[in-house]
Amino acid sequence: MVMDRISELLFGTVRFTVAEGFPDRFLNDCSEDGIVLKNVAAEKDRVSATVPYRRFPAVRETCVGSGMRVISARARGVKPLLLRYKARIGVPIGILAGIFLYLFLSSMLWSIRIGGIDESKSESFHRYLSEIGVSKGMFLINIECNEIERLIEAWDPEILRASVNLIGCKLYIDVKPRVVPPRVDASDACYNIVAVKDGEVLSADILAGEGFVKDGDAVVKGDLLVSGVVPLKTGAVRYIRAKALITARTVTAVSGVADPAVKARVFTSCKDRWSVYCFGIVFPSVSEADAVTSEYLATQTSLFPIGLRRGRYTESEETTVRLVNKQARLFAYTDLACKAYQGFENVQIAQLRITENVGNGAEIRAAFVCIEEIGSEQKVEVETGEGSVG
Repeated sequence: MVMDRISELLFGTVRFTVAEGFPDRFLNDCSEDGIVLKNVAAEKDRVSATVPYRRFPAVRETCVGSGMRVISARARGVKPLLLRYKARIGVPIGILAGIFLYLFLSSMLWSIRIGGIDESKSESFHRYLSEIGVSKGMFLINIECNEIERLIEAWDPEILRASVNLIGCKLYIDVKPRVVPPRVDASDACYNIVAVKDGEVLSADILAGEGFVKDGDAVVKGDLLVSGVVPLKTGAVRYIRAKALITARTVTAVSGVADPAVKARVFTSCKDRWSVYCFGIVFPSVSEADAVTSEYLATQTSLFPIGLRRGRYTESEETTVRLVNKQARLFAYTDLACKAYQGFENVQIAQLRITENVGNGAEIRAAFVCIEEIGSEQKVEVETGEGSVG
């Protein structure tokens, strides 16, 4: 396909239109004479087609036999152009001169693109390129990209790496500066993230720092999850505050215990105590707060607030009470709830397994399978000076 297009461009084609006569006979005669027609378009008594330039005279002869007449013909390509201006010797000379000039100019460097250089060093960098022979107008055959890279890296110690690429007539120079390791002060905060519980990591969303875990990893309490010490390609390190959301599946065991015997106060008796009150003074003096019930036999809002007061008081003593199985089980569950209340405020409980041991007291063991965040910040003490790895 490509070769056909190149051949048509060099040797030329003719797009013609014939009319009148017998179009069908014209097409049949062209086929018999071996004339290949392309892009044929027929409309009423007209036929348009494209043929190679050298076959167009044969088309004219075929038109005579079929009564057709060529009403338009347009030649395209290099050969028709040269034949048209063959009497003008300056035209082919100009074409050849243009081709030679194009080939000559395309063998030279005409553009230098520089990236990564600081503006303060741009002028001195261009001057250095001229000194080592890299400038516009030089021949491409004299450009050694590897040698130019070596000279640029040796020119300035602050340049870490130079990349030189020649594409066409353009030279692309990309300079990567060397990053000076930051100076670490004692006041700089560097924090790692460590595991506060054993578990299986379900998701690790690391926002800042270098991660050491991925989904599905098993970790134990104290393991390093994300480091705040980040190594750089320059050989230095950067101290940051690690940030991450590490979610894991954990198992927490909680137990509630109830002894077979507990100390309690047992009711022994209930007695009534009488006292006289007069204008707010009670005799004998007793505390109403200790009374189970308190009853005044005369109103205190009367004109003369004088009357009797009866208070009922209970008495108890501390003793040891032995619990039955149901009571021990209730005490054990209460103890379990008190221990587990604060530990599971911000977690998602996925599964709960409970084991009971009732008899001569009670023990309730619960295993909570939870989905929770297990990462916790831990400050790292860093030495002052230039940060470096190794």
